[in-house]
Amino acid sequence: MNNLMQVRLKNSVAHGANTVAFDLVLVEPMLDLIDNPNNLVFADIELVGPLTFSGPGLPTLGCVISVKARISMPVVRLVDDKSQAIQFGLDTERVVVVSSGSTFISGTDPNPVYGNIVGNSLLTSFAIRGAVTQDPKQFLFTPPLLEPFTRRAYVISALGVLITQGSLNLGVDIAGFGQGDASKLVDMNLAPTDKGFKKTLQQAAHTGDDDYGVPFYDTVWSGTTLRQKGPHKTGVAVSINSVILNDLFLHSGRYELFSRFEQSKFEGISGAIRQINNPYNTVYEPSAVSLTSLNAIDVVLGHDVIEVTGIASSFSAIAVHVDFALKLRIVHTYMEGNTQYLMSYASADGVTAESFDVDISQPAWLTALQGVIGVVGVLLAWPTSGASLVVVMLLETVVSAVVGSVLENAESGLSSGVFDAVSGFKGIIGFTLPGTKGPTFAFTLDDVVVRPDSMSAWFHFEEQFKQSYIHIQGNNGPAYAPVVNDTWSARRSEAIDVIMENGGELYNRFDPRVRIQWRVYANDTGNPIAESDVDIASVADPLHVSINHSSAALASYTGFIVRCRIYRPWGGWTQELFNQELRIAKEDRLDRTHPYVRWQHTVFYPGYSEKQNDPKRQALGWVVTDRLSKIHYTDPAKRCRFADAYSPDLGKDQLNYFDTLPFKLADIAKHRKQVCPYCFFGGPDKLKLK
Repeated sequence: MNNLMQVRLKNSVAHGANTVAFDLVLVEPMLDLIDNPNNLVFADIELVGPLTFSGPGLPTLGCVISVKARISMPVVRLVDDKSQAIQFGLDTERVVVVSSGSTFISGTDPNPVYGNIVGNSLLTSFAIRGAVTQDPKQFLFTPPLLEPFTRRAYVISALGVLITQGSLNLGVDIAGFGQGDASKLVDMNLAPTDKGFKKTLQQAAHTGDDDYGVPFYDTVWSGTTLRQKGPHKTGVAVSINSVILNDLFLHSGRYELFSRFEQSKFEGISGAIRQINNPYNTVYEPSAVSLTSLNAIDVVLGHDVIEVTGIASSFSAIAVHVDFALKLRIVHTYMEGNTQYLMSYASADGVTAESFDVDISQPAWLTALQGVIGVVGVLLAWPTSGASLVVVMLLETVVSAVVGSVLENAESGLSSGVFDAVSGFKGIIGFTLPGTKGPTFAFTLDDVVVRPDSMSAWFHFEEQFKQSYIHIQGNNGPAYAPVVNDTWSARRSEAIDVIMENGGELYNRFDPRVRIQWRVYANDTGNPIAESDVDIASVADPLHVSINHSSAALASYTGFIVRCRIYRPWGGWTQELFNQELRIAKEDRLDRTHPYVRWQHTVFYPGYSEKQNDPKRQALGWVVTDRLSKIHYTDPAKRCRFADAYSPDLGKDQLNYFDTLPFKLADIAKHRKQVCPYCFFGGPDKLKLK
């Protein structure tokens, strides 16, 4: 909501015989969810900007004011015009100003001349209502939801709302599918509830002993058990009635399941055919999946399980048609081990599914078991085939109730996001709100509980600002780590320009309370060389800092540290929007702490008595020679292109550095052969020092 709500009010109003012109911007609003009998949502808003006062016979005066207000609004649902999905937000047409006031910030106080106008309640109310009602979509706080429901032409017949401390709880009734009780709404994220299954991948579990009693340890999965009842402490939770789920599965889900099963077969066959071009693989052998078909499938929710029945066929040898029944349960997986182990297996920390109580009928006339075995393998393969797709389909319906149409409109589609989230294992379902470039909001599935009357899921929710970063202008591209490294050649004398790329809408660009802080250090954080901390809205170029590294004050440093922080004070606390550090190594083959350098080294090369092509030329064997370079400047602004062109056999610290020349500078003409003519004179034909 804060990123959508970039309001600017620029107008003038009459105040008696006088005129008040204003140019106010809306500071990012802060929602406040607290228990209240009317289930209203409160918001604290602030408008900041200049006012200009004028009137007959009166001087024109200007000042900057702040208008603060606490407002309340009821929750309302709107239909998104593009996707026809449903969004929830606040009803701006029924806004109530709970409290308000305006204060003088700077400029000329107009009250002595124009009366008590800065604190005038009419002006305050006008500004607040103008900001809130300018665009009702600014107060939508959810993405488009329930897209599969509107696609099936379901009609929401009632909306229940319960506001609890820090939580908004919504319940909807679907016409024709029963009626819920709004008084039974609870905060599913914090209320103690049943939980689903879990199992742990243990780094070192005792699996047995050898003949001498020495224990064996191996990485193994623990047994699957139910998680202990209690609050999930997640950010988002959703529960869908089994009647609705069954209807969705009956009319659309099962057909999408058949389609995806056939799609997986097509992709497998296409991949196998492409391999035929390989000279070592010229034969195509159909897989069990490609020779199996799903003819019918049905799903029933049970207590902690999903019961699946259907008919499948195998054509591996002869046509075999079998009935099957199995049970599925959704399991949260955990890791147990040392830090390195946890990092190595981080992708296995998430959600998977297990099948059990499998029953596949064998026709009485069938003597060979190959056909039935093939069906079993296909049905139980995870995550690409058979019954496991049922879990994906059901979870897709649950997830789409939260962020459905946002993901459906994405290039990757909803199914791939949910598929990644449940197919072994952890997947993050990310989206951005319509009309914004960012930030990205991410859901991570934490738990699923199945009951005969419902399917419920809990998600961790976080806001991601990965599209913002700082970097050297013209150098490397995006890097999102908290600390980023880059280099700059000492030969480049131009200033190092570091810029902050705000790829998404990280903050409200009109908000005068959002601040950006730059800190620049030379070599280490104990040596600060520049610092600024300003309102982003008040500076022409706030997203840029320049380091004049070749200046006399900074030329000797070998690196710089740049820290960028964007934040917004909220009175009693501070919202951190962005924080990143860029470490810049100033690359140089010379030690610039000394003004002069030369080097010497021994070279070995085959010697000859005469020049090449001379008939008298004879080999003299290996020749050993000590070479001594000219004296060069180390200062990049003065030195020549060959000042650092010493042998790769030498190290930077093996060179001979001087703080003073071995002779008086006034006598340099007598010692010209010892110094580099380009560094000191600008060339061998020049006579005057540079």
